[in-house]
Amino acid sequence: MSKNPEIRVGVIKFATDTGKLQTGQVSGLDGELLDNIEFFQNYGLSAVPRPADGGKGSEVILARSGSSSRMIGLVRDDRRFRPVASAAGDVMLYSWLDNPQSAHIAAKHRIALSTDGGQRKIIIRASNGIETEILVSDEGQITLTVGSSTVTVTESTVSVQSQTVTVNASTVAVNGSSVSVTGENVTVSGTNCSVTGSIGISGPVSINGNLEVT
Repeated sequence: MSKNPEIRVGVIKFATDTGKLQTGQVSGLDGELLDNIEFFQNYGLSAVPRPADGGKGSEVILARSGSSSRMIGLVRDDRRFRPVASAAGDVMLYSWLDNPQSAHIAAKHRIALSTDGGQRKIIIRASNGIETEILVSDEGQITLTVGSSTVTVTESTVSVQSQTVTVNASTVAVNGSSVSVTGENVTVSGTNCSVTGSIGISGPVSINGNLEVT
């Protein structure tokens, strides 16, 4: 190891993420351009810095590798886009392409996903290729989609769209000023089925068991 290791600070002009290690061009504070700088990152986490714009960009700490002339990039940050004002102990993942977006792991078991406009989307891909999509709109509407089935939740409504909906429970209660069940074939099965209030039926009805209307 060199007795006098050289440490520099530079600005990343651009990064290339196609190799086993990310590389890029760095501009030193004296204006010197350094090509093919390897950027070492923490295991399990990889990030591609935004390119420099007008001389401003992600800053990187450079260190000379041993006694050779080879320089490597160790630590990077970008003061243009880094979210600020987190609390002690918080962790923030962020990116900024067209709009800022972040995942904020905060105290009190709270995880906050945010974007500046648009929708918040989480996609979970199973090993069989089926994707589960969770979409949150700016109005607070949540849409959960798995294949062709969709559950939509708003402040006042819950909507389920699916080929088959099955509820298995010892007791199922539906309370509402107006309850509507529509379908080509609707089957209600139970030892005792009870309806309180008026009931309107249009079309053929098949009842297995006891139906009590009060």
